[in-house]
Amino acid sequence: LTTEASRLVSILPQQLALSVGAINPVFEAGISISGRQHASAEQTLEQCESALEQADAYNCPLSFFQPDTLQQRNAELQLLSEFKTALQHNTPELWLQPKVKPDGVIESFEALLRWQQSDGSYAAPEKVVALAEQYGLIAQLSSHVLNKAIAIIKRFHQHKLHYAIAINLTGSDLLAAPFYNELVHIATHQPALLQQLTLELTENSIAKHQQPLFDKLHALKRLGYTLALDDFGTGQASLSMLNKLPVDTVKLDRSFLLNVPGDPRQTQLVQSVMLMTKALKLRLVIEGVETEVQQRFLSSLGAEQLQGYWFSKPKPVAHWLVHFSQQKTEESAAENAT
Repeated sequence: LTTEASRLVSILPQQLALSVGAINPVFEAGISISGRQHASAEQTLEQCESALEQADAYNCPLSFFQPDTLQQRNAELQLLSEFKTALQHNTPELWLQPKVKPDGVIESFEALLRWQQSDGSYAAPEKVVALAEQYGLIAQLSSHVLNKAIAIIKRFHQHKLHYAIAINLTGSDLLAAPFYNELVHIATHQPALLQQLTLELTENSIAKHQQPLFDKLHALKRLGYTLALDDFGTGQASLSMLNKLPVDTVKLDRSFLLNVPGDPRQTQLVQSVMLMTKALKLRLVIEGVETEVQQRFLSSLGAEQLQGYWFSKPKPVAHWLVHFSQQKTEESAAENAT
């Protein structure tokens, strides 16, 4: 079968002529083996499509169908269908995790997607985002997140709270004209919002799209958006790329803090990143702070902004409104006592 599949691929055109120039296509093949006479053509085709999704033109151009892969695919499609319905009903929410000074004072928030399914469980955000990107739903999802974040900013304003809210984007959503135009429209018609809205992109998503995304980011920067490079140190971004990006903030990935301060090598890496971002005049947020020891140690190094479970897990907007209300009451009582 492998030989036959390779033969079929070999007779496909090696070059396609375009109006200007030509391209050399690469091919992938999905293979299904079925000894069951009652298997329908539709079932066989579905199995081949499932196998094809696992193929990779460069590393594994021929892929065989595996039953558990099809089951996983069907489960993902079911999840995607339910999420589409949830978006239509505006039910996915944003929870907020604070970014703080080393002493714990809140400076801003990161908005994180939370979607409660019908069974009461919360879907893994990274799974939902990956499916949305895979099946062309990412621009719609990002638009939903953007509008939710703006609603939170306006709700905060009603309570005289002026904290910046950061939302996570994938890069491919910025290349989608409808979503990018939505960002331009906000900058044009509601420029005051940009003072409290930050766009975070992972270094992998930026490296994946390169120049087309660079151009969009520079345009957004000129419009007044604050940009942050998320998950720094885990992907494909080079120092030369960092120098080209119009970002204001770098977020060091939580993996760098796993053994800090116990591991001297890891500690030196964190210190090196702190020196580098300072030299480039970039703000550094260190993620993954989970212990008081880490908090005190990073504070002693001169860290500017921290984020992690030691300070708070992501929580609903209502929680933070109650928190700030109680804080204001306590401060007022303290002032009256003096």
